[in-house]
Amino acid sequence: MQRSLLEWSLDLGQSMTTRKLIFVKAAAVILITSSDLAAQALNPSYLREMPPVERVLSDQQTPDTAETAARQMGALLQLKKMIEDAAGPRFFDRRVGLTPDETRIRQDYYTAYYRISQSKEEYKNFTAMRGYDIDPRFRDEIFKRYFSPAFRAQVENANAAANGRTQARLQADKQAAEAMLKGPSSPAPVVNQPNAASTQAASAVRPTPPKNAEERAMRRCISSGRLPATCTGNQLLGAFSQMVGQVLPSAAKQPPPGPEIAGVFEGAGGWRLDFIDGGVLVNCSVLAPDQHSYTFDFKNNRAAIVIDTTPRPLVFTLGPDGTNMNGPGPVVLDGVIVTGYDSGLRDASGRPVDAATATGPVYDNTGQRVSRTANTGHATFGSKTVTCPAPSLSSKGARVGVQTMQTDLLKSLFNDGDKGPPTPPGIRMHGIFAASTGFSAQFFPESVILGCGPDAARAYPYTVSADGTRAGIKIDAPDHPLTLAFASNGSLDPGSGSYQVHGRIVVGQNGDGDFTFAPLEQTCNLGLLAPSKAIP
Repeated sequence: MQRSLLEWSLDLGQSMTTRKLIFVKAAAVILITSSDLAAQALNPSYLREMPPVERVLSDQQTPDTAETAARQMGALLQLKKMIEDAAGPRFFDRRVGLTPDETRIRQDYYTAYYRISQSKEEYKNFTAMRGYDIDPRFRDEIFKRYFSPAFRAQVENANAAANGRTQARLQADKQAAEAMLKGPSSPAPVVNQPNAASTQAASAVRPTPPKNAEERAMRRCISSGRLPATCTGNQLLGAFSQMVGQVLPSAAKQPPPGPEIAGVFEGAGGWRLDFIDGGVLVNCSVLAPDQHSYTFDFKNNRAAIVIDTTPRPLVFTLGPDGTNMNGPGPVVLDGVIVTGYDSGLRDASGRPVDAATATGPVYDNTGQRVSRTANTGHATFGSKTVTCPAPSLSSKGARVGVQTMQTDLLKSLFNDGDKGPPTPPGIRMHGIFAASTGFSAQFFPESVILGCGPDAARAYPYTVSADGTRAGIKIDAPDHPLTLAFASNGSLDPGSGSYQVHGRIVVGQNGDGDFTFAPLEQTCNLGLLAPSKAIP
């Protein structure tokens, strides 16, 4: 554990940065609603080099069926990621975003990947890809097979500035972790604050004070009881959107602290809602997965979700424990389906032709003459309206979702295979809520850190319920359970009185490399917790 925490950022270097960014945004799936774009010129021009899906599938054939599927799925996700990398900061900035052609071709790859992943039960788990989707050697193989040196340079350099900032952040986190273990220990000073009743015994020890905000945040996260490697990289896991905003300042403003939905909900009629970072993937009947945004609210002490589908928004009510949701129906839903394939090749008159049957010179959509093996093909999409039964969905028994696969793999990479506690499906919370008394609650997908001041903190599991009589958050602290009620202004009400936080501080490491701690007990008065950008 010692090496994974203190040295992973330098050892993995740039390849790990690439891996992390794969998962930060791999779930952002966008479908076009018309095939009219097929007749337009490719924009940007680098898209001319992207290989068609059929060629990718053919090139990855092996004698072993499972190996073929692994290589095909891995290659398709690698190509999808290359478009995202080549777009540079545009990909993370909703004000600019990908061009329609980038969106369409990127979706071609994802659609093909999704079809393979659903073709057999054993392909639905991320381990079916055998690491090809993040393997830098396999990525190098794809570069050499399909692309020019100029394209590779664009992919690798488009985010150079952002990657540099990420590496600087990783280096700062590494130094922060090392600083926790340096310097002689000294007796802990007595805390004399209006809202702090007591601290640990005078005989307890405390390392040298933190040098900066990064080191203080590192100490707080590790001491709270969350997985140590989860805390490195500026608490990468459980805070994807925050990481993106720090790596790319041009990224869209993140939503304020509050409730969200996690997990996959499935039901009869092909219904499937896969909640991901920043949205939800909607499946119904024969429609392809389509990403939508959603709003969340508590009405009459019940959780209500509205998804921005057409011709009408989908409206759901969650059950008390958040594991099921229901809506009125039947439901008419607009979406898209894959209708065919366009080779991207034209004859001298501009008519579509196939590479295998064309008898004369062939041209691309811009009229430029190209070879018959030019990588200009793409799937075509058509609008489709379907009628689905009234949705009655449950997370129990549902297949693993995109977000869970990504976070599980990322946790495994950073924690020597230990994925830690899973994110429960249903209503979750994100962000920081703080009171003027110094008491705070910092929410992550799997836990909440209760704090008194900037240093004393402890992480606990939590549940969010809305049973029709009350909507609130139950924090499962063994000796002092706490319930936070939702206030009408977006704040959280913990009630009145005082609350003792059983904090800890890192004082060293044992022979196995695990951190050792000393107690840091502090007591704060409870107060209304308002959304906050920082720990008080």
